[in-house]
Amino acid sequence: MVTKLGDITFQQLGDLPNLEEIIAEYDNLETEIFAVNRKKARLIEERQVEDKATRLSRAHHNEKIIQLTGAHEDELLASNRRKEDAGIALRRIGITQRHNELKSTIKRITHQSLGQDEQEAMSKNTVSQMSEERHIVQDKDNSMKKELKQLGLECHPSSDQGLASEKGIPMTTPLESPSSPPSTMVRNEEHSSRQQLRCSWKF
Repeated sequence: MVTKLGDITFQQLGDLPNLEEIIAEYDNLETEIFAVNRKKARLIEERQVEDKATRLSRAHHNEKIIQLTGAHEDELLASNRRKEDAGIALRRIGITQRHNELKSTIKRITHQSLGQDEQEAMSKNTVSQMSEERHIVQDKDNSMKKELKQLGLECHPSSDQGLASEKGIPMTTPLESPSSPPSTMVRNEEHSSRQQLRCSWKF
């Protein structure tokens, strides 16, 4: 029997359950608590498995990202390295071409300089040789003129580009002796020999 007074409910002592009912209700509650705890443990275990899978998945994902990032970085590094190698190769080719051009230019300039030096040396040698030959000819000519002058002859240019001689006989009469030929024959022979002398050197 229940008496209500406002919001307060009172149960009379005669309505209370007995001990057996209380024990049975306790057992039921304990069974329910066990079931709830077991379900809770199962949920916790499932959650742990899910968390582990999530962590593994996240770790795998992160590792995959790291691998992809590393591969991308490696590809960028390789691309930059290839670009640098290509630039170095192009610069090396340019330097080699420039070096070859400079070598060719130096060789050409050296060849021209050697040619000019050889031409100058040949010109100097030719001039020196011509000068020496001219001096030799002049010395021979002067010597011949001197000899002709001593013989009483003078040289002058002739029509054949040589030098002819003129008679310059001294007006002295040689002494005659019994052993010498007549003076007329001596003078004729001397005159004939002197007329045959010629200077054929050209300047």
